[in-house]
Amino acid sequence: MASEIPTNPPTPATPQSHEDADDNTGHPQGEQLPTMTPEVHVPPPHPYYEVTCNKKRDGWDWAKMGAEFIGIIFLIVYTLYTAGIYCANQKAATAAHDTLGEIQKQTILQRQQLGGTLGAVIVIDRDEMPPRIIRGQNGVWEWGLGLKNIRPGTAHNVTAFIQVIKKRLPDQTMIEKPSEFTLNIGDVTTTPDRSRGIRENFPVMLSSNDISRIDNTQEAIYIDGHLSFDNGFEDKSIIQPFCFVWYSVTYKSKHGTTSGTSDSTNTCDEFRTVMPQTLAEKKARAEKD
Repeated sequence: MASEIPTNPPTPATPQSHEDADDNTGHPQGEQLPTMTPEVHVPPPHPYYEVTCNKKRDGWDWAKMGAEFIGIIFLIVYTLYTAGIYCANQKAATAAHDTLGEIQKQTILQRQQLGGTLGAVIVIDRDEMPPRIIRGQNGVWEWGLGLKNIRPGTAHNVTAFIQVIKKRLPDQTMIEKPSEFTLNIGDVTTTPDRSRGIRENFPVMLSSNDISRIDNTQEAIYIDGHLSFDNGFEDKSIIQPFCFVWYSVTYKSKHGTTSGTSDSTNTCDEFRTVMPQTLAEKKARAEKD
């Protein structure tokens, strides 16, 4: 029988093959160690720019730019000009307003001066004020309000509002409720020089006890009120207040002898000054023999 000769004879073992065999023997198949790859740092590339479009200004662009600058300058100049005109108009309006106010003041002042010169001015004649007893009517005294117009103008719609008040002296406390009167006088023309003017009367009740206390300066009669009239020049009525006091003084010695009696009519302001002097004089005379 003929023997078969292998066509590929076995490769003799080499030393490297033995080492691989040993390595394969020491480590199980399929388990491989990781391979360490070194980290490489690559520097960033330098920037590189390339101008793709470089447009040059032509004459039209320069013309538009110049027009824009001119427009801005014109707008600034126009704004400043408008502001200047506004300020000038404002100053002119203020000056006109001030001038008008000054003219009005001067007109009012001139009117007041003319009113003081030509308008009616009424004064009260105190000589007509003392009361006079009305005969036949017990306790009724007639009081008078004398008026004079000392200016060329005529006083229209003259009305007098009067309160007659009895007051105790010297403390000037009110004794009873005042008596009130309204006198519709009408027009009062210019009073000629040395003329008595007009007299409007009104009645007041005074008992004998009132007269006795008045004579002994223990009581006084106050005539308080105001006049209302149009002086013929002003546009509104004039209110003219007045206040008078009628009182009497009887001087006596310490023996009771009467040395004199006098009655007077003073304004309320005058009476505040006169009353202490009158009472002091009365006391001095009473201490004499």
